Amino acid sequence: MDFTFTYPKDCSNAPKKETIKEMIHAFARKDPSQVSHYLSEDIQWQRVNHQSIIGKESLFHFFANTENNHVLSLHIERIITHGKLASADGTYTMSDGSTFSFCHIITFISAGKNTMNAVKTFLIKHDLILTGH
Repeated sequence: MDFTFTYPKDCSNAPKKETIKEMIHAFARKDPSQVSHYLSEDIQWQRVNHQSIIGKESLFHFFANTENNHVLSLHIERIITHGKLASADGTYTMSDGSTFSFCHIITFISAGKNTMNAVKTFLIKHDLILTGH
């Protein structure tokens, strides 16, 4: 199956935005090793309503051992950066047909570095049938 990936065109104008775009893409493809150099050794990934993941090795283990449901399409709506903080939001669709909205809040080790040391993720599954009420 083909993988569709869309993102804001201004990402290449800012190094932090490009880093965030690459990180989200790698997470969706379950391949954080392609952005390993952007992650601190003690990276903390807080997934709201899920268990947090602390450390690169734990992150790699998580992706190696997740289920077979794969991301088919990823759309990053916007990426916002300011100093050592950033956020990104968008949607993705899984191979089982489910769709999710996400928001990542990212903390870098400093304003001048592209090394992430914390990510907080909000993930909301879309209802299959939406009504006007």
